[in-house]
Amino acid sequence: MKGRAESGRCRRGALWLLCLACLACVACERKAPGPFECEAAGARALGITHRSQLSDPRVKQALDLWTVECLTTPFDRQLLRCVEETGRAQLCLHDFRRRHPELLPPDQRPSGLRRR
Repeated sequence: MKGRAESGRCRRGALWLLCLACLACVACERKAPGPFECEAAGARALGITHRSQLSDPRVKQALDLWTVECLTTPFDRQLLRCVEETGRAQLCLHDFRRRHPELLPPDQRPSGLRRR
């Protein structure tokens, strides 16, 4: 009898932990892209099709700069999806900046958003 009770408690505990883990995953979903997504979008934007291209220090540096900018700006998933689907990074960046003028340098912001 004791074994069944312990087994039932163990199952309920495991089920509780599973539910808690699922809830945590849903609650913590990132809105901003992570490093892997940023790097993949950067590779697409820069026309990098094979890892061997990264042996060129200029290509590697350009990808690193894109990735850092993606992580620190922060770019949104809509921008990365645009780059992935169209491969037109400049157009996608233009649309992103239009959606988020507050992220532009102060001298490039629309006059209503400039700090005096």
